[in-house]
Amino acid sequence: MQLHRQLVVALLLPEAVRADNTMRGGYPIIQKGRYAIETINLEAVQLDGKRAFLRVSEVIIANTDHTAEELHLHSRVANLIRLWEARSKLPQDIQELLGRHEELVRGGRPLHHESEQVIVSLQALLSDQANDLGIAYNEYTDSLPALLELLEVQIAEPEGRVDDIEPEQAELRRRTIREWKKWAAHRGTASANFRRRVRAAYDSTCLVCGKRFPPTAHNRVPGVDAAHVLPWADYDLDRVDNGLCLCKLCHWAFDESIILIRHDGSRYAMEVSSLARQIIIESRPDFSLDVFEKLAGPISLDRLPQARNEWPNPQFLTELLRVLEE
Repeated sequence: MQLHRQLVVALLLPEAVRADNTMRGGYPIIQKGRYAIETINLEAVQLDGKRAFLRVSEVIIANTDHTAEELHLHSRVANLIRLWEARSKLPQDIQELLGRHEELVRGGRPLHHESEQVIVSLQALLSDQANDLGIAYNEYTDSLPALLELLEVQIAEPEGRVDDIEPEQAELRRRTIREWKKWAAHRGTASANFRRRVRAAYDSTCLVCGKRFPPTAHNRVPGVDAAHVLPWADYDLDRVDNGLCLCKLCHWAFDESIILIRHDGSRYAMEVSSLARQIIIESRPDFSLDVFEKLAGPISLDRLPQARNEWPNPQFLTELLRVLEE
């Protein structure tokens, strides 16, 4: 494999093009298929039998409408090592690919097509999971900054707890629940793993409306969300039985306490909150509650996960209703 391609793989860079065939691309220049390794300066060359060891001192990258500039080589290598060492904080499938990348790069052998495939797979996984992980990334851009950002992503845990708020302060209690739900949905890799498990358990099917929105060749991100039932720290937040698979509309309605999920001992059912209905009708009679009214009633068992222990925990649902209805 050509030297510039091996360098791209070793440094976890997006795919480059030949220097004499550079595509247009503008800033930022490190973008898949839109930049070239223009110059590789060597500090030393060491021969060992049939092998040569090259020590790279400088790398110049460019594209046709941006001036060539030096890649900050030492900084990138340091960040790459940092990423390898901290990869246990990342989702399991990304961890494994980074581990294989480190193994190949540190192996002391020329990097071949397997190495390129590792990079392609890593970029695709990161692109698929970017929304869940709370980062902005697509597979055409540089994955290293996105992965480093992911290591640093921390959302502050809300200070107030629902049980500390007086029952008569209904609006404050509902707002606090929303804050906890928001926090639970943006906790980096823990949240991303929870979402994937819930979507898989429900086969990307909304529990309330029954519509299925799986990933496809056209849309790689599923059209359903994993909603927490109880999102605060007194519970184990990331169990599948503390989750509901909901489409975007039903997720919004559930988080806003417009729709409620109950379990009466034998079955699950959805209903429109009587309090929400009263407030909405009084303030906005043109609000389209009818879409939820038509869905109200018993929930079909075929929308639930195959494994019964992954069904929504009735105790969690009851606790949420207790908090909302006090």
